Amino acid sequence: MIKIVLLSLTLIFLSYLANLWIKDYQHIPSKSGEIGILEGISVKVFGKNGVEWYVEGRRAKIENTLLSIEQVKFQSDDATLTAEKAVIDRISGEGFVEGNVLLHTKEGTMSTQRAEVKLREGIAYGDGEIVLKDRAYTIEGNGWHLQVKPLRVIIKNAKVTAQ
Repeated sequence: MIKIVLLSLTLIFLSYLANLWIKDYQHIPSKSGEIGILEGISVKVFGKNGVEWYVEGRRAKIENTLLSIEQVKFQSDDATLTAEKAVIDRISGEGFVEGNVLLHTKEGTMSTQRAEVKLREGIAYGDGEIVLKDRAYTIEGNGWHLQVKPLRVIIKNAKVTAQ
């Protein structure tokens, strides 16, 4: 009987020591805002109707759900959007592009310095200056909203110049 009690107490004590040892090794502090860096990226963005955009960039940083891309190019069936930098939330597909933002379509070219984007909806908008050029006209304005499919642009305070 004494042997069984001693064996039980020994097993309880050893399990207690093992538990302390495991807890000591399991405690690994996690860094908040961990960052991953990718070089030469190519990503597909899916929307309501399948692939909406092919995204390419020189370098990308991933921090939590935010994806920051340098020298970015968004390619869809109807349009190509380029910028110096893009910051996109990987979950929602929303964010912004900035720095020499150019949108090329078969109808013409749009340029601005910053645009808010919703990639899954194919929408871009902004409050800054915009210049839209096609074969016959140059349209300048402040504040705009653009839908890619079908292409539709609404420009506030528009000034049209015939070429």
